[in-house]
Amino acid sequence: MLKNAVGSCRTFCREWKDLGTWNTLTDELSEHTMGNVITDEESENTHVINELELPIMCIGARNLVIVAPQMTESKFRTRIKARIPRPTPTICNIG
Repeated sequence: MLKNAVGSCRTFCREWKDLGTWNTLTDELSEHTMGNVITDEESENTHVINELELPIMCIGARNLVIVAPQMTESKFRTRIKARIPRPTPTICNIG
């Protein structure tokens, strides 16, 4: 092992595959779906990874990679909530 003031290096003597692209990732997946996923016969070349309890339905989906991770960090939840449009309140006068 090499060491210096910043970090260290170790020799890796096994097969390495960079999973940096969606195509490479989907080639490595043994299943087209993981988690609570519903697909139909018309869905083709679609991979779904669902870590949520709610189901993801893929009807007629083609050539997609869908990932729904369990989000535990509040900073991510806050960013998502900020992007969801909120309905404008409507005031109704009844009478």
